[in-house]
Amino acid sequence: MQIHAVAIARDISRVLIYDRSKEAINRFKEETAQRIPFDLMSVAEADDILQADIICTATSSPTPVFDGNKVIPGTHINGIGSHTPNARELDTEIIKKSLLVGDSREACFKEAGDIIIPFDEGAIAESHFYAEIGEIVAGHKPGRTDADAITVFKSNGLAIQDAATAQLVYRKAIESGTGTTVAF
Repeated sequence: MQIHAVAIARDISRVLIYDRSKEAINRFKEETAQRIPFDLMSVAEADDILQADIICTATSSPTPVFDGNKVIPGTHINGIGSHTPNARELDTEIIKKSLLVGDSREACFKEAGDIIIPFDEGAIAESHFYAEIGEIVAGHKPGRTDADAITVFKSNGLAIQDAATAQLVYRKAIESGTGTTVAF
């Protein structure tokens, strides 16, 4: 879904894929190839993805997946995985260097090790958090204002996302006549 979302916002032609498991990469390529009209290329090392303009991390990794010192100017990162206080996909360096946006300021400082750990280390202050995504979407704050800025969007997930997804699934089930009605 991250690939689809990025393709709506940006014109992409190639997707780099990294996973520690070659089987997982192959399975992802097989499952995705028919639905994704882009060149899907696997890379050998996590740092190999750093050549991409947009990086999406969607792991359950307890430790950073790449070296934030190697991220090139202008990169955007969607950090949608690790979301517990003691786990993180993104290291302190990338958080320090980034224009940091999250779905919820409160959730980022309570749930996201990507943010909590650098904060606890004293590497960032709470003021380093630039905006909630809603502030940017509503036009209250600008998004990227410098082409060389490294931007990070940290998503922890919001209850409204779950409710919207449930409503969509329900509507599609009704439209297609599938599902089971349960009386409470």
